[in-house]
Amino acid sequence: MIVVDHVSGDPLAMFTYHIIGFSDAAEIFVFLSGIACGIAYSRIFARDGMLGLIKSTATRAGRIYLYYALSSAATILIISTAMRHEGLNSNFNGGLYHYFAVAAEDPFGALSAALCLTSAPPLADILVLYMVLTLVAVPAFLGAGHRYRLLVLVISGAIWAIPQILSDVVLPLTNQWIFNPLAWQFLFVIGLFIGSRDGTKPPILQTLSRHRWIISAAWIIVITAFLYKLMGARFGFDIAWLRLEPSAWAGMKENLSVFRLAHFLSVALLVATYFRRDNALLKWRISLPLIKTGMHSLEVFSLTVVLDVFENLLLIPRHPSISDRLAMDGVAFLLMALTAIALAHRRNTLVRTGAVT
Repeated sequence: MIVVDHVSGDPLAMFTYHIIGFSDAAEIFVFLSGIACGIAYSRIFARDGMLGLIKSTATRAGRIYLYYALSSAATILIISTAMRHEGLNSNFNGGLYHYFAVAAEDPFGALSAALCLTSAPPLADILVLYMVLTLVAVPAFLGAGHRYRLLVLVISGAIWAIPQILSDVVLPLTNQWIFNPLAWQFLFVIGLFIGSRDGTKPPILQTLSRHRWIISAAWIIVITAFLYKLMGARFGFDIAWLRLEPSAWAGMKENLSVFRLAHFLSVALLVATYFRRDNALLKWRISLPLIKTGMHSLEVFSLTVVLDVFENLLLIPRHPSISDRLAMDGVAFLLMALTAIALAHRRNTLVRTGAVT
């Protein structure tokens, strides 16, 4: 989804998750990252205490920074090379166009700004957010202990509400972030809360799914959001007054508006209710690349950052046909799947030899 959603004019973008409502792949990435951190680091905290937890999160943040730096360097190299040989494509939106122009004019300055975390390349900014959440949110949440984690969740929700109510006040503090950390930390902490729950207790999403009124409310939110997007889309009923301006969508995404949050949590609840871990689809061989990709999401996401910029700058300006676009998508998917499978094979080899546990 991240690949096709960020390639200009990609035909597959009409069939990805973002068309069904207000949320998109960014929510999936942050939420699942929170769950994964909750599962992994709660075990480390129980075994090694706060010192071990801080050491582990610092190591993970360093790994995230490494892949962020590599993908940023590759992205800026592609931009500067493409600008010298192809010229600047004016089909991109204003923010993307501006970044491409700046990076092409001063690639070393753009790389320095990226490495100093003051100006991240397109898509890579979510890795900066992930670093901050790993270093700050994980120790703060798990360090509170089982007794106070619900309180931390409530405090996190109160922090999320600040940019919803006082957006103009916090704007000077967060205007360099595409993803407002004050807002997006809440979705990550929700994931932490779900992932870190004691194994003796039933999963919270399954517990909620037993309440019929909650499931009904989730269905109402999801269906209403889909109908809204359908009626306001140019490929749907095209009711002009229902369409939001791009700046409005950008603001909703930056601050994780209540519409996006409610829609995503409703979708997550319905998926957890109707698509369990023992689902037969997960046992199909065709699902193996998807599973491996999820297991190595950091590395694969870093690759998608580079692939998206490569397609936008070097391929899209040539106005390829739909079949050529689909072929490009197929190559990108194949590269991601092969990367994930290779990484999984390498890890299994290291486990067998005792190099990692």
